[in-house]
Amino acid sequence: MRVGDYYQPDPHVHHRKERKAKDVRVNLPHFHGKDNVETFLDWKMKVEQLFKCYHISEERKVPLATLSFQGHATHWWSTLMRDRHLHQEPTIVYWNDLKSALR
Repeated sequence: MRVGDYYQPDPHVHHRKERKAKDVRVNLPHFHGKDNVETFLDWKMKVEQLFKCYHISEERKVPLATLSFQGHATHWWSTLMRDRHLHQEPTIVYWNDLKSALR
């Protein structure tokens, strides 16, 4: 073993960590889409904490967040996506854009 070899990261460890990060199951709190601002802000704060804690990639944030929608929020999301499709607007793929739309 050479001196420089000691400081080289093990490539197998990196791949295992990557695989685990992709396989992590994140259970977000449900969001019902009521007109209560405090409920929305609380949900948003918890979701952002979970995203940070689990190192959720940008491309996974919107799909994960919208999976937590229930009731009115689910209806709102499906209507918004249908309307955007009909008007040939791009789908929402970024967390900041989803937060803006929710406001």
